[in-house]
Amino acid sequence: MLRFNFKRLFVQRDVRYPVAFLMKYGCSRHLAAKVTSGKFKAMSVGQVEMLCRVFNCTPNDLFEYVPGEGESLAGNPLAVLVRDEKMVRMNELVSKIPIDRLPEFSAKFEELARSLAGEED
Repeated sequence: MLRFNFKRLFVQRDVRYPVAFLMKYGCSRHLAAKVTSGKFKAMSVGQVEMLCRVFNCTPNDLFEYVPGEGESLAGNPLAVLVRDEKMVRMNELVSKIPIDRLPEFSAKFEELARSLAGEED
């Protein structure tokens, strides 16, 4: 079954108040409530594009595929959308780093972020 998975994105982006977050970036209250509740079946292409911009992601990141019981993923093009990754809140990860090591962590994180964004020095 193919479905939207916004909870994963909210956790990964450390969004604590999803409706307010989405409205801040131009979602109507109606769409924001539907997205956060998961009570919708379809979205317009424009809404998908807007959400991709908000989350800095591709449409593939908005979806997940949950295979049926006993279903083989071999040869299934949707297999790339199976999500088994652990969701980590960045603030929880950072809270485990000793304060005196935070500058080192910050520098490495900024370096990685720049390289991933294609802004290598």
